[in-house]
Amino acid sequence: MLPEIVARSVLALTMAQPVPPPADPRPDPDEGGLGSVRLQIPEPMVFDLVRPLGAEKGEIEVNTLFLQPLSGRQRTLQWAPEVEMAYAEGHAIEFELPVEGVELESYKLGLQSKFPARKSHYFTHGWQGLVEKGRRGFAWDTTQMYLTGIRFHRRWSVMSLHGPRYFRPRGAPGEWSMVANNTVFYQAPKWPVLGFETNLELSRRRGSYALFMPQIHVHLGARLILQAGVGAERPPGRGTNAVASWRLIREF
Repeated sequence: MLPEIVARSVLALTMAQPVPPPADPRPDPDEGGLGSVRLQIPEPMVFDLVRPLGAEKGEIEVNTLFLQPLSGRQRTLQWAPEVEMAYAEGHAIEFELPVEGVELESYKLGLQSKFPARKSHYFTHGWQGLVEKGRRGFAWDTTQMYLTGIRFHRRWSVMSLHGPRYFRPRGAPGEWSMVANNTVFYQAPKWPVLGFETNLELSRRRGSYALFMPQIHVHLGARLILQAGVGAERPPGRGTNAVASWRLIREF
């Protein structure tokens, strides 16, 4: 009788379904350097996104961009710490503090939403809106951009941001300009992400701005990413200067 009971117990244990491990409360634990979750497209370093398109509710990220001119008369370090949070699936908000040297220049608020794309394997899109209140030099400005991400190869992809900007100086009438940011990325297995970012702003009154920034994205650890590059910048009314830039990203 006892051997029969033991045999039946062993058989029941072998046929039982294993208990699944507990679900990860964060289904996407390392997306700080992405522009799109579904397509795994990286995000531009200088003109970044407010969380990746398709981010899950509750995700939080802190990062700081540094921009250091290497030539020309104006060589003051510009840096901007910011906090980003996805308050709903596909929708995010950020708060940023642009600083020049040790002087706080402005307060910036950003909102972003992902548009439906029918689970396309190569295309995603969304919207980003920015509002900035200046503490000196300008009163305020706002930028509204249409975001597109295209994966045309398993290693090559493009992230683009295009739209109008309204800039209001202190004591003067406002003016419109057009912003265009395009970044091409190359992703090889087990290697850092390589990218080439172009940032253009076309303004009839203030003149045009251009930035060309080759860059590399490196994972320093779990949820910790460093983006860095050296390129060229041409502010309105000035010559072309060499500039270094880096962004440190920590996701929670």
